Amino acid sequence: MEAEEKLLSCAGMKLSLEWLSEFVTFTTTDPEEIARRLTAHVGEVDDVEIQGKYLKDCCVGKVSNLRKHPGADKLNLCNVETDRGVKNIVCGGTNLREGMLVAFAHVGATVKHGDEKMTLKEAKIRGEKSEGMICAAEELELKDMFPAKKEDGERPVIELKVESGKWKVGMSLKEALGMDDVIFHIDNHAITHRAYLFSHIGFARECVAIGIAKWKKKPEFKASKAGKQALPFKLIVEEKKLMPRYCAFEVRPFRVEPPPFLCAIASTRNACDFHRGESHGEPRARHDERDQRERRRRARDDQREGAAREHAADG
Repeated sequence: MEAEEKLLSCAGMKLSLEWLSEFVTFTTTDPEEIARRLTAHVGEVDDVEIQGKYLKDCCVGKVSNLRKHPGADKLNLCNVETDRGVKNIVCGGTNLREGMLVAFAHVGATVKHGDEKMTLKEAKIRGEKSEGMICAAEELELKDMFPAKKEDGERPVIELKVESGKWKVGMSLKEALGMDDVIFHIDNHAITHRAYLFSHIGFARECVAIGIAKWKKKPEFKASKAGKQALPFKLIVEEKKLMPRYCAFEVRPFRVEPPPFLCAIASTRNACDFHRGESHGEPRARHDERDQRERRRRARDDQREGAAREHAADG
């Protein structure tokens, strides 16, 4: 019971400003103002999560030259290729190497330093000029995206894998990581009795109603193509008056992984029913075939045991 209460207390709906903007054009660009108006008229916004808030003035950099600092055993001197030319950097990253793609912050960027914020300035470190910073994950609040690995040493910096092919030297780090959205965290208690708010289009409608947005042309969505093969299971509807129509399809192959960041329910797996339901308010249930087989097996066992008990009682 305690675990269930804890799960319900942490559950909340996540609204993507980018996703909402597919339906409407906002009359204000200030996320805090949007959150204030939603809280006043629709439902309480617990938090406004601005993705990549430390990624301004940051880009994908490439370490083109690496050598030891002449005056410090734990520091290196680097030449880093960036969108603003080659920069001289002093860095103590334990996983640095030539050719490595890194998260680079220019002079003027704001990064985290412990619990404080720090604006980078050009500096001299042990007599050597440093024109920016090669960043560790915690300095850009990206620890979840780039968790530390034991083999990278005590002071690892972010490594953008070259083999992925999606990183380009000089590319904006916000663009490279796809972190240019704003997420509104909505308190579920305010909307549990309002099913029309269980979707992005429902909230888009409210934004129009309270005067902070105007409708765009309704986006078109192509219908999913279903296969023609027979289903490997049988659909059984016991209460046909209550459920006159039930449709199903099989998804293969399917790999269970951690959920996408925008999954609006407190889920630990990616098999959460959020895509069309979150966008259009069309709930879809997901069932694991193995679970269904196990339920059917238990039901058959229960029927046999019940029949055996009745036979024993008659005897």
